[in-house]
Amino acid sequence: MKAHKDLDIITRAWQRFVDKGELYGGISPVILRSWIRSKNNQISRCQGPDKLHIVKDHGLKNLKKAHADSLEASETSILALTEALYNRDMAILLSDPEGNILQVTYTRDGSDILKGFKPGQCLAEGIAGTNCIGLASLEKKPVSVWGAEHYNSLWHRLFGEAAPIFTKQGELKGIIALMGDIADKQPGYNHLVYMLARRIEDQLEIWEYKKMWRLGSSVLRLTAKTSFMDLKGESKKWKDVIKSAKRAAEGSANLHLTGGQGVGKETLARAIHFENSKGPFVQFDCMKNSTNGRLFLNSLQLAQHGVLFIKNINYLPKKMQLALLKACRQKTFVDVYGKTKEREFRIFSSSTENLEKMVNQKLFDEDLYYRLSGHHIFIAPLQERIQDIECLLAHRLETLVGKKKSLTFDVSEEAWIKLKAHSWPGNVSELFNVINQAVERLGDNTVIAAKHIII
Repeated sequence: MKAHKDLDIITRAWQRFVDKGELYGGISPVILRSWIRSKNNQISRCQGPDKLHIVKDHGLKNLKKAHADSLEASETSILALTEALYNRDMAILLSDPEGNILQVTYTRDGSDILKGFKPGQCLAEGIAGTNCIGLASLEKKPVSVWGAEHYNSLWHRLFGEAAPIFTKQGELKGIIALMGDIADKQPGYNHLVYMLARRIEDQLEIWEYKKMWRLGSSVLRLTAKTSFMDLKGESKKWKDVIKSAKRAAEGSANLHLTGGQGVGKETLARAIHFENSKGPFVQFDCMKNSTNGRLFLNSLQLAQHGVLFIKNINYLPKKMQLALLKACRQKTFVDVYGKTKEREFRIFSSSTENLEKMVNQKLFDEDLYYRLSGHHIFIAPLQERIQDIECLLAHRLETLVGKKKSLTFDVSEEAWIKLKAHSWPGNVSELFNVINQAVERLGDNTVIAAKHIII
């Protein structure tokens, strides 16, 4: 009896407000404020949901595409609720933060008024008047609207329970709502919808993790295996590098590589890692991704049981330096969702700048610098390793033979003189690029002449 009495009070209060603008006692302040805004916005008080503005076709497709994560994350939870309420005539609505309906799921066939709700409609308060989705979007908290609390009289036979869905960063992601005939309203429905929103938030976290994993796999470059057999050189300086690299491969300390652009720091780092490990080799390039803190945190997760190679670490921002220092010092790291995890990876880094000088200039953390330099290997420029050019060139030509399907490539004496006289500011990368272009200029020839060498 109390429910019917309350409905009567609400209905009389609504009638006095829409007719005379009088505010009647016993109505929630949240509802009263919404009524006032609805009246000021000249919302119709007798308009069915089928009359709402709706986005169709291409516009609806784009809307769903923009919120594909919410639709995917809510799928399992909505299905479970649909099965739990199979014997009741209700609708489960999912909207974006602005109240645009993304999906409507019926527990049964759906009554006529419930069938009026369709994807693409906007239930923002400024368009549809007082309703649970519009209010939850504004208030950013769970909201119940039932009977004549709806500003629209054609919705007075309905109840609505809605709860906001938030990201882990606290941003409003959308609204989940349960709507049905007021005669079917049960006291526990508000808690049911609240728990549904929390489950969707958990699924969103998983969805975001999968997305970051896919992004990490492409952007962070989980590279292929490299061995010491792939590293070519005959100079004493290069042989000294290989000796140091093999010692580093036998240990578990962090490794820091220095040398100019193109000397082969990444290739050497891969060879050191894969000498005694089958784990992943994850590369994070600070020069390209220094502003992407979430991607950096994701790289820590991707590198578990392997190596995180931080390329151009001299570009690593101070905030990321602190996160990396914690991973070095405490052997733990915080992932993109704020969870602390044990660090089970080795850290390799490279730089083209003198980090010790950057430490003195307060541009790089001193503690981090020493923790990264368990092993330090300097790779001399190619200009100081001219005797390495011949074996590097032979190795590159062997690689290109398969692509060109030629039997052999020869190099003329004039071409050798030209190659050895060059200063190679781009080091091994420049040498390989010059060779690639020379082979492309050969045509049907197999002898690389001086004219084919453009430097």
